[in-house]
This record gives sequence, structure tokens and C-alpha cells, in this order.
Amino acid sequence: QQKQQKQQKLANKTGCEIKINDCAVVLKLVEEVLVTKGYEVQTIRIATNSFSEYLVPCEQEQEQKQARYNSRNEVQRRLDIIDASLDEHQIEFCSLGPAIHPDQVLDYCPIIV
Repeated sequence: QQKQQKQQKLANKTGCEIKINDCAVVLKLVEEVLVTKGYEVQTIRIATNSFSEYLVPCEQEQEQKQARYNSRNEVQRRLDIIDASLDEHQIEFCSLGPAIHPDQVLDYCPIIV
């Protein structure tokens, strides 16, 4: 019963949420092993590839929405999902990766910060 509930909960999650969940599980196991061996773990952190690969809507999505405002809203929506997932797993630090193009700095970094 618990396993089914867990599977259903995961089925409703986005790709980013699933990846954060998987990463959190591994990081918690590593933390447990390190603490058992006498090491102090100060923080658990996640670092990602460039945020443009998963945060910024692709060109096809942008064309469908026909407006930059909508892509900025989509970035905010995706950030909210990531933030909630990080909170759920008590991960206090996440590096969202670099901007690949200077326009991304101007368009999306103010939203991220």
C-alpha cells in the first residue's frame, strides 16, 4: 500500500522533481555513510548543468505561446517546482548552472535571483 502511494506520488511529478528526488536519495545515503565513518557533513548541495537546458522553454514552446512574457512565466513556474522539491528534500543549496548565452543573463537571471 505504501509502495503504491509512493509510486503514484512520483507519477505526478515533473522530470526535474524526479531527478531531484533521485539525487536527494543518493545524497542522503552518502551523508549517512560519511557520518557513520566519523565525517561531518555540513550541507547537502545539488549542482546542475546549464539552466537553459531544463528551465528555459525551448523554441517550440516559445513559438506556441508567442510571447516572451509567457516564457518568463514558465521559467518562474519551473523555478517554483524546483524550489518546492528542494524544500521537500531539505536541500538548502542548489546551483542552477551557468547561462550559455548573454541574452539568458538579461532575460532569466533576474527571475532566478
